[in-house]
Amino acid sequence: MKSKNELIEEIKSFLKNEDCSYDKDQLINEDCVKGIEEIRDSALDEIDIEYDGETIMSLEDFTDRVFDNVIQMVCNVLDSYKGK
Repeated sequence: MKSKNELIEEIKSFLKNEDCSYDKDQLINEDCVKGIEEIRDSALDEIDIEYDGETIMSLEDFTDRVFDNVIQMVCNVLDSYKGK
């Protein structure tokens, strides 16, 4: 039987996709973003995010960074349960 800390590490590994447990791009592009009607028929690398008239990055880069940040925050929460 796995210890709680081992289970936490296994969950974190899955979330971080360390073993290619899921297709991150498909999850972001098809399952999350494509539900937004205004961009449903566009590729994320074809849409730019602009601020004050300047392009900051593509929507693909933005969603990838946000996804990674959310996963890291969830992993930090999981870490807080170690040793309790």
